[in-house]
Amino acid sequence: MSTEYRFYLGKRNRRPAPDGVYLAPYLSYYGFHFKNGINILRTTVDQGASIKGDLNVINAGITLGYQFIFWKRLSVDLVLFGPSLSTYAESLE
Repeated sequence: MSTEYRFYLGKRNRRPAPDGVYLAPYLSYYGFHFKNGINILRTTVDQGASIKGDLNVINAGITLGYQFIFWKRLSVDLVLFGPSLSTYAESLE
């Protein structure tokens, strides 16, 4: 999940927004959950195990980019620079 708001720099652009240079602060969240079973074969002892975990990532930053509009329907968006601060939280069982 991600959210972003773009500020188009009017003095640098020849065409109206959304065509041209923009600055965009953003906030994003990524959550991953996994679970997997493990079976060890060809042993004298029947062994099985499972592994599961979670990974959560939150990013906040700002993007400098340029968006091109062609034929009023096609958009090409180039991100020129986009640093972020991120925090990670994980658990593994």
